[in-house]
Amino acid sequence: MTIKPLASTEEASISTGISRSRLMAMKASGELTAGKHWVYFSGKKNSPIGWDVSKIRDWQIEQAKFVSEANEKAAAEIEEFADLGV
Repeated sequence: MTIKPLASTEEASISTGISRSRLMAMKASGELTAGKHWVYFSGKKNSPIGWDVSKIRDWQIEQAKFVSEANEKAAAEIEEFADLGV
């Protein structure tokens, strides 16, 4: 059995293309979930954070799909430009 290592904040930032400050904001807001996307290495609040880069990438993919589908849905709801007053 292979144990998958967790990435440091710097490594996660580089691997995902998400800045350190954005990762921390997403952690604080609950966008990224404790135990799924990140953990405290020692299990204590002030310890370094380990990031599961593969789970964050999965989240990025799902968010991209959500945003794309929302745009397509909004466009489909517009029957013609006249409805927009154009």
